[in-house]
Amino acid sequence: ETMEETGMTQERWVVFQQGAVAIFKNWTALNLAVEQGWGGRNSQQKADDMVKHILGSFSSLKAGEKCYADQFEDYFYEKMERDFNAMTEDGSIEEISRLLCDLHAQILVDNRTIYDAVTKVQGSGAQSSQKQRQAAERAAREAEHQEAMEEAPETDQTDRNEEMEVEAEQKPTVDEDGWETVTKRKGRK
Repeated sequence: ETMEETGMTQERWVVFQQGAVAIFKNWTALNLAVEQGWGGRNSQQKADDMVKHILGSFSSLKAGEKCYADQFEDYFYEKMERDFNAMTEDGSIEEISRLLCDLHAQILVDNRTIYDAVTKVQGSGAQSSQKQRQAAERAAREAEHQEAMEEAPETDQTDRNEEMEVEAEQKPTVDEDGWETVTKRKGRK
């Protein structure tokens, strides 16, 4: 199958591939998974295989066939969970999928807006990667804190004081014969 059958010239296909690789290189969740070795010793290979699979999917699109982001989302969720033991719930999978499809649509008509944006970000190198990683770590900490706050019951200080008093009153007492006296619980207000 030639690239012309996909509606894309060889030159545009090369540009699309470079843009797609840049999108993956800018994906913080995937970069963290690889850098931290979440996929074991083969983490980089697993990421490379993901890129190859996605490029293969795009190369099999026929001329005029539209790409839909949701056709890639399940694949990314499965690969991130299975290969990297990572639950990606930050919206990045949807964003990466959408970016890839939008990039493909733009390159088909020789529009390089997304390509220029993603390759510019990629070009900023290790400093950008470190900033992305720090932002991701900060976001992860904030998400954990938010989850903990959501799981905690919403009570004000007076409710907490009343609960402590009730708990103190409800402690069983043991008499000299070893029998426990259990006090009746008061109904909640």
